[in-house]
Amino acid sequence: MLPHGSRKKNGLALSSRNNRLTQEERRHGAVIYAALMDASFSIQKGITNPRELREEIWQSLAREGLKVEYVEIVDAINLHPIERLGGTAVIAVAAYLGEIRLIDNILIDEKGNKEIAKIG
Repeated sequence: MLPHGSRKKNGLALSSRNNRLTQEERRHGAVIYAALMDASFSIQKGITNPRELREEIWQSLAREGLKVEYVEIVDAINLHPIERLGGTAVIAVAAYLGEIRLIDNILIDEKGNKEIAKIG
């Protein structure tokens, strides 16, 4: 998980590999965090099926030209895939922007709220 405050203003995670991105690529890379936040809002609207949420994120990233490696929604404690949201979960993404592999994740509760507190 990213420590709180470990993002640029556009949402792009602070990472040494992200420093290799051009300005234009950084704009496209910021869509990862935006897609994660959109999924959080979808959960707040009542979507609790991880398959639907994964598809929503995948499509958002693909529309921006990212080559998606994975979108996973897992239990925050044991990191096993989940069938339904209930408790704290991690939404994790890996996607390529050109040759650079970008990764990001958020910790959310079953209501779609971003979690900042400790797990467990």
